[in-house]
Amino acid sequence: MIDYTAINTALISAIKSKLNYSVIVANSSGTQPAYPFCTFTVITPYLPIGAGELTANSLTEHVEIVISFTWHTKSHSEALNLAMQTATLFKLTSVRQMLSDQGIVAVSTTNSSSRDTFLTVDTERSAGFDLRIRVANVVQDNDTEIIDQVSTPINTNQ
Repeated sequence: MIDYTAINTALISAIKSKLNYSVIVANSSGTQPAYPFCTFTVITPYLPIGAGELTANSLTEHVEIVISFTWHTKSHSEALNLAMQTATLFKLTSVRQMLSDQGIVAVSTTNSSSRDTFLTVDTERSAGFDLRIRVANVVQDNDTEIIDQVSTPINTNQ
C-alpha cells in the first residue's frame, strides 16, 4: 500500500536538508512557524498509470501523486526565490537518488507562480509549484485459493 507518511517525510527531509526552513502541512491547526516557511498539500493522491500487474497473490500499480508546495514570506521576491530553489532541488541528482532509494521518482515540477494572500491587515507573500511523483502501489491478496488440479468423479453407472 502507498505510505503517504513516508512520502511526506522524504520530501520534507529533502527540502529541510537543503534549505533549512520549516515545512508543514497546509491548512493545519497549530502555531505558524516564523517566516519564511513552506506548506504542502497532496492535491492528487492517487493517479494510476496503466492497468497494473495482477497476479494470484498481489496487485502492483504505478501511481502518480501531485503535491503542491507553497512558500510563505513577507517579501515577494523571497517567496519566488524559495519556490524556484525548491523546485530545482527535485531536479538534482543527489535529491533524486535519495528519493529513489525510498521508492519515489520525481517525475516533473510545474512552473513556480505567485500565490499571494491578502490578510486583514497585511499581504502574505507566497509562491509555489506542484511536484508530480511516481511510486509503486503493491497490494497483497493472500486470501486467494489457487486450484492446481481439477479431478472429475468417476461414473460407475455405465
